[in-house]
Amino acid sequence: MTTTAARRDWAAVVSLGLGVFTITTTEIMPIGLLRPMATDLDVSEGTIGLTVTFFAFVAAVSAPTLSTATRRLDRRPILLCVMAAFVVGNTLTALAVNYAMLLAVRMAIGVALGLMWAIVAATAVRLVPPNAAVRATTIAFSGVSLASVLGMPVGTVIGQAFGWRAAYWTLAGLSLVSLVALAVLLRSVPGDSETIGLRGLPRLLRMRNLRTTLIVTALVITGAYAAYTYVTPFIVEILGIDADLVGVVLLVMGVAGVAGNFTAGAFLSRTQSVRWSLAAIIAVLAGALILTPVASLWLPAALVGLLVWAAGYAAAPIGLQTTVFRVAPAYRESATTLYSTTFNFSIGVGALIGALAIEHGGALAPVVVGAVCAVIALAVALTLPRRVTPDDAAAASG
Repeated sequence: MTTTAARRDWAAVVSLGLGVFTITTTEIMPIGLLRPMATDLDVSEGTIGLTVTFFAFVAAVSAPTLSTATRRLDRRPILLCVMAAFVVGNTLTALAVNYAMLLAVRMAIGVALGLMWAIVAATAVRLVPPNAAVRATTIAFSGVSLASVLGMPVGTVIGQAFGWRAAYWTLAGLSLVSLVALAVLLRSVPGDSETIGLRGLPRLLRMRNLRTTLIVTALVITGAYAAYTYVTPFIVEILGIDADLVGVVLLVMGVAGVAGNFTAGAFLSRTQSVRWSLAAIIAVLAGALILTPVASLWLPAALVGLLVWAAGYAAAPIGLQTTVFRVAPAYRESATTLYSTTFNFSIGVGALIGALAIEHGGALAPVVVGAVCAVIALAVALTLPRRVTPDDAAAASG
């Protein structure tokens, strides 16, 4: 491969990361705009929050269905269609005249998100040399982390300043930029050589380490979204920060998240232990979720806790996706399909549990749920081996 071609492929990986950032920000944007969207569409904040839950559940169902149905097709046109769907979907969201239209549009584009998540990491890895796989995964999946800690806060600021519809017009424009970038930079990427179809996916669950990784994913993401979905009430009611400053706090957390995202990538590139690389990342998140409420009586310490929380929250998807690749090296795309299904389903469950927790236990309750889930996830992650054996990696074919 020539130097020019290699540079173009790396630019395509960055474009994939931008696409993931755009679609994931679209998924969780209502979290930061609960109040203005609820007021404008004449529904409760909890009802708006359900658009995140339904979006995630649709993505979870579509991931295995569509990724296996299209497994032999060129990835380039599929990814372009996904981004085109988000251009249209975000435009229609900005034009939504009532809650029914909003929900219908979001459920429709949730289908596209599920497909994107299932194939994007494996596509990115196939664009680069094998020794650069972790770096490519970090860049492509950085969009997941950065959407939460940067995209949603920026969208919240835009929505507060210019109305919630302006945030979705911005996302429609960003979707168009992502579409054009992929059209220009992404070369043809043939369908994956693996032959596992929809009915064969459960066979991968014979791989003990993949099962364990999926359980850890479910726990981490359920807890993370239970807590982070309702981080704004926590900031205002528990930490006592003025509501007008929430956008600023979220942006600062976003900066910490960016740092956490790429620090995790560098750490994973240098640490080959399956067990300790993932456990270390989860430990950071668990520690922050435990210590931030404890430090709430002294604001400076609590703010430091928020920054560590954001860093750990951003690092988690990178650690989880990299672990999926390490425990199922021969089935990267199919294993990622199961991972993305678990991830998206857990987002929906987490947002729902968070809603129940805050309703019955107040603004602190979702953070407690997140901390409990993270601690349990850490305990499960510690059962992973330091190295994956060839026999375990090949278990699915037995």
